[in-house]
Amino acid sequence: MRRRLTLAQQAFGLRGRFSDARVQFGPPGLVCVLDLEPTPLSRSYTVRIEYNGYSRPVVKVLSPPLEGIPGRELPHTFKDGDLCLHLHEEWGPQDLITTTIIPWASEWLLHYEIWRATGGTWCGGGHEPELEAPMERADVLKNYAAFEAMRAELEANHLGKFAVLRDGQLVGTYMSIREARAAGNAHCGVGNFTTQEVRSEPIELGTTAAALA
Repeated sequence: MRRRLTLAQQAFGLRGRFSDARVQFGPPGLVCVLDLEPTPLSRSYTVRIEYNGYSRPVVKVLSPPLEGIPGRELPHTFKDGDLCLHLHEEWGPQDLITTTIIPWASEWLLHYEIWRATGGTWCGGGHEPELEAPMERADVLKNYAAFEAMRAELEANHLGKFAVLRDGQLVGTYMSIREARAAGNAHCGVGNFTTQEVRSEPIELGTTAAALA
C-alpha cells in the first residue's frame, strides 16, 4: 500500500511541474493558485486548490466566473461552486495532485466549454455530488483551531493516530486514516468532518488565512 504524501511533497510536485503556480501553506493546509488552458483555443482559467493533507482537494475556479445556461444549473459542481472531479474512491492522499487533480480540472473545464457551446450537453460523464458537499471554510478552520488547542493532550495519549473533528469537537481517534474516515462518515455524515494525524511536529504555516483568501 502506498504511503500518504506529505503537504511538502505535494508542494514540491506542484512547483516542479507548474513553475508559475503560487503555492503557499496556511490553515487548513496547502493552497495552490495556477492558470489552466484546457486547449490552445480555450481561455485561461485561474484555479485555486486547497488541500489539508487528508480530505479531497477542494478546487474552485476564481476567474473568469463560471457561467450557467438559462434554465440549467451548472453541472458537476458542489453547492458552493467547487468542482466535482472524481468519485470518492478514485483519489486518496497517496496520489499526487499534479498528476490527478490538475489534469482532471483541466478536463472538467474543457467539458464545461463544450457544455456551454452545445446549450447544455455534458460529455464528461461522472455523477452529480448530491451527498458529498464539502464543509464551509469557516467550519474547517474551526476544527483546525480546535485540534491545535488540544494538540498537547492528543500527542500525550494518541500519538500516531488520526483524529476526527466536527464543529470544533473531537469525535474520536483511530489507528488509520481509513478507520477515521469510516467513523466520520458513520457519526457525522459524508463531508461533515475533518481528519488530522496526531504527530509531534506541527505543520509550519507560512502565511495567515487572510493572506490566502
